[in-house]
Amino acid sequence: MIYDLHVAAYQGDLKERVRGRDAVVLIAKHRECDNLRPQQLADWLSRSSLRRPETRPVLVDGRREFDQDDAMAAGFVFRAVGIGRQSSLDIVFAGR
Repeated sequence: MIYDLHVAAYQGDLKERVRGRDAVVLIAKHRECDNLRPQQLADWLSRSSLRRPETRPVLVDGRREFDQDDAMAAGFVFRAVGIGRQSSLDIVFAGR
């Protein structure tokens, strides 16, 4: 699924275009997405009967727009440009 306000073939309602997807990849800056939050995306994804409930959605942030902790709290597997992958060892030590 591609959503782009500047390309007619990819326009539409963002909420409807995201519904039922397994992943969201942010690669362009649009003012319409400025107030978008990971929890909002997660809610749209989880309310779909198309997505398997046993899978975690993936959020790839190519613009560094989202906070990693917010995305992970919303249930995403989160990757972003310039942020290394957090290991389970890091999580264990952070919990001490």
